[in-house]
Amino acid sequence: MLESLHIENIAVICKADIDFGRGFCVMTGQTGAGKSVIVDSIMLVCGAKADRELVRSGENSACVIAHFTGLSQSCIKALDELGVTCEDGDVVLQRTLASDGKSSARINGRAATLGMLREVSAHLISIHGQDDTRMLSDLQYHTDMLDAYAGLDEQKAAYRKLYDEWRALCDKRDALTRDAGERLRTIEMLNYQIADISALKLKAGEEEVLVEKRNKLQNTEKVQKQVRFSTKVLTKAGSNGSVSYMLERSAASMNALAPYVSDAAAVAEELVDLSYRVRDLSDRIEAYAEDLEDDPTAMLDKIEDRLEAISKLKRKYGSSVEAVLEFLENAKQRLDEIEHSDVLAEQYDAEIAELHARALQEAQKISERRTKAAREAAELIAHQLCYLDMPGVKFHVAVTREQELVPDGIDRVEFMIATNPGEPLSSMIKIASGGELSRIMLAIKCVMNQRDRIPTTVFDEVDTGISGKTSRKIGIRLGDMASTQQIICITHSAQVASLGEQHLHISKQEKDGRAFTSVEVLEGEARVSEIARILGGIHITKAQMQAARDMLGGSDCE
Repeated sequence: MLESLHIENIAVICKADIDFGRGFCVMTGQTGAGKSVIVDSIMLVCGAKADRELVRSGENSACVIAHFTGLSQSCIKALDELGVTCEDGDVVLQRTLASDGKSSARINGRAATLGMLREVSAHLISIHGQDDTRMLSDLQYHTDMLDAYAGLDEQKAAYRKLYDEWRALCDKRDALTRDAGERLRTIEMLNYQIADISALKLKAGEEEVLVEKRNKLQNTEKVQKQVRFSTKVLTKAGSNGSVSYMLERSAASMNALAPYVSDAAAVAEELVDLSYRVRDLSDRIEAYAEDLEDDPTAMLDKIEDRLEAISKLKRKYGSSVEAVLEFLENAKQRLDEIEHSDVLAEQYDAEIAELHARALQEAQKISERRTKAAREAAELIAHQLCYLDMPGVKFHVAVTREQELVPDGIDRVEFMIATNPGEPLSSMIKIASGGELSRIMLAIKCVMNQRDRIPTTVFDEVDTGISGKTSRKIGIRLGDMASTQQIICITHSAQVASLGEQHLHISKQEKDGRAFTSVEVLEGEARVSEIARILGGIHITKAQMQAARDMLGGSDCE
């Protein structure tokens, strides 16, 4: 459950620390007081896209910290896979947002990505915002909801892999069978590119060698001077004292000591080896100037021409010689595929048929589970809607076959409803009103929550467009859900608010020309006054206060 929430510099909230209780928690307050900012903050710490406009005006950064307790085994496993350890079954999610839009995240104090936040929070909390009800008009949402109920995640992932491979191969096959004119133009272009690159006979690493050689030629005099000096010192000073001459003389001296000193002969041998190494080094240094004997200007011109030709190819085909060579190989391969497209098309056709058959088999298995789950879910949702003052409602989850495979399988899923007795089933998208959509979404959530076992669910104004007895029933249903999980509900309904086990009041004050939002736990007469305020009227009357007391102290039964 969500144990506590710390919000700092988010919109109208300067600083707020909220402790949530178990069961059913309601949040009320005037419009614009900052209730939805709390939901935005929870979504932010759960990995939602950051909007720098959320940072309170005049502040450099904002921060949200959420503390969750009583983690499920699935959540602990997910954290373990991410390398995050949990102590005492708790986890702390943190999100910091800078005024320039940059953000950072932490899980139990360890740096994390937004993807990690989303993955972990999916096991912790479900947030039903006002936009979610509008999503019921999206058929893709119908499919996603049914598949979540049916528990098809793993099976759909296996199918989607086959589907993507099949589509990719179909695209390759289509590319081979384009019109003859385009095919000829492609062959002509590839032949030109291959000839253009091949004419230069590039070699990997050639450009670096040429650049080094150019640098040496541009400094011919300096190179020759230093080479002459080094070789003279090492080997060509002769009896005047070159290094090799002095080493040889030292070796002869040590050999003369050999009859008297046991180690002298070994030292002499090492000195001789050193003299040989010095001669080898001298030869290597002398080679530095060997290619400078000819006309360096002519050689430099050749190198510059070669480098310019390489540069032209790089501008057209790649950022390096290696990239150009890779382009060449790809062009040759593509040309070969086009020129032998008939044979390759036959190979593709066989592979496409095999992949399609495998994907279709998986899609049919998914369809069978969907159809079964659709019957179960429709019956449960209809039961919930009946309780929520839609007694004559008929609810059906239609699963119909598509003509071809689609990314989610081979089905079209659509929620169908008849809101009044005697009416035929029609698309929910076309006939459901705002209040009906709110109740449908709540009914779906009630059914889904029995499956997904998410410990905390947040409802942001689930009672929009509903009043009276129906609002009371929504509150009762939320209370029922709170017997197995934590429910946090933002509401403008006195009927819903009066049923909460914990009541948080969100208010906004002005201080020094700035707006500040505060959160207060309401109890006793303070809660009675708030329920009376929600009931309406410019001034709170004794009748409203008594009605509020009746709501808070009364009992309801189904």
